[in-house]
Amino acid sequence: EDEKERTQVTVYFGNVGIHADRDLFEKFNGDATVQMSNRSGTMDMNELIKMLRYLDALPNHITKTEIARAFRSANRDHGGSGSADNDVHELDFKEFLDCMSRLQDLYMNRLNMMGSEHEKAAVLIQRRARGNAARRAVRKKRHEASGV
Repeated sequence: EDEKERTQVTVYFGNVGIHADRDLFEKFNGDATVQMSNRSGTMDMNELIKMLRYLDALPNHITKTEIARAFRSANRDHGGSGSADNDVHELDFKEFLDCMSRLQDLYMNRLNMMGSEHEKAAVLIQRRARGNAARRAVRKKRHEASGV
C-alpha cells in the first residue's frame, strides 16, 4: 500500500544531472522516522548542502550562496503555492522540488551572465586589435608619404 506521490524534477548543473524525487529527498533528509510513518519529513540547509556535495553539484557547479538563496526563496513561497508555513529552517518535499528548480535557474542565469561577459570581452579585444591594425596602417602611410 505504498502511495508515494510521484512528483519529481530533473535538474542539470553542467554535466551533473539530478533526478530529484521523494526517494532522493528521504535519503538525505536525515529523518529516520520517515520510513516508519506516513509523514513526509523535512530537509534543512545542511542536509541539502550535504546532498548536493554528494551528487558533485557543489562546489563545482553551484555555490553555497546560490543554495542559500534558493532555499530561502522556496521556503518563503512554500514551494510555489504562495501559502507560507512557519518553518523557515526546513523544506518540505514540495519546497525541496521548488528549491531544486530555483537552483537550476540561478545556475543557468550565472552561466548566461558569464557568457555575455565573455562575449563583451571578445568584442573589446577585437576592437582593440582592429584599432591597432588601423593605427599601424595610418603610420605606415604617413611614413611612406614623408620618406619616399
